[in-house]
Amino acid sequence: MPRQEDDLSRNVFLDVSANGAVLVRHHWQRIRPGLLPVFTVDSIDQAYRICARHRRLARDGSGLMFLNEPLDNVDDLKRVADMFREEHLRIRA
Repeated sequence: MPRQEDDLSRNVFLDVSANGAVLVRHHWQRIRPGLLPVFTVDSIDQAYRICARHRRLARDGSGLMFLNEPLDNVDDLKRVADMFREEHLRIRA
């Protein structure tokens, strides 16, 4: 599915790194180096509900969360955005 106009227009960002780490941040917070914004939602609760389905907790005690299906390349960010968009539509229904 192509990127939607509002994919990056809401208040809470879901950022993804090359190694598949997913971080949640408010729009006013700076993006961390090495991360790219992939999708946005209206609340922190929505962000964590979306992430709960598509990521796992690292086993090293760092508290980081990683995508269940790691990225192969930059083009995979579209796949991740599509997953997040589908879940966002599902939880809003």
